[in-house]
Amino acid sequence: LHFHYLRDYLTGIGFAVYGFDLRGYGRSGGRRAFVNEWRDFREDLRLFVEMVERDGESAPLFLLGVSLGGLIAVNCAVHHPAGIRGVITIAAALDASGVPAWLRKLCAVLAKIVPRLRLTPGLDETRLTRDQVAQREFNRDPLKQRRMTLRLASETTAAMAETLERLPLLKLPLLVMHGSADAIVPPVAGQRLYR
Repeated sequence: LHFHYLRDYLTGIGFAVYGFDLRGYGRSGGRRAFVNEWRDFREDLRLFVEMVERDGESAPLFLLGVSLGGLIAVNCAVHHPAGIRGVITIAAALDASGVPAWLRKLCAVLAKIVPRLRLTPGLDETRLTRDQVAQREFNRDPLKQRRMTLRLASETTAAMAETLERLPLLKLPLLVMHGSADAIVPPVAGQRLYR
């Protein structure tokens, strides 16, 4: 979902706000909804943090990630905390319990054989938000991806497990926000991250 209202609020009170599209999403180049290896996302974000540091000089830098972006932000902060003052997550994708274990295993195997095969994940997009204006904006977004590749699905599931395993290494301040009625990313993901 678009967070232009948050950007406008933060810039209105003196914060600088930077954003970027993941490779294969939005206006970025690359195969749509595909990542060869998870560390590609992590390294993209690390390089972006370095660029923002150079641009913002000594201002404190916080990462904000939503859903998949929340997983990427936490994963990057665990691996590359330098320059990051804190992490803010909204419904960070740190739980795949909604996908049966056998399907996750099958996806991992198929991702090695046909990594670029695109599937529709079957998310009920009408349940992304109760904000009707935000829902209409999301539905009208010509850049949104409705499908994902098997490789991205497999890498994301593996990154969830790896990130949870490494969470004790995260020493940065962390703000976790997760709706208790979230129908896309189970609230247990936010609870797990908070604990």
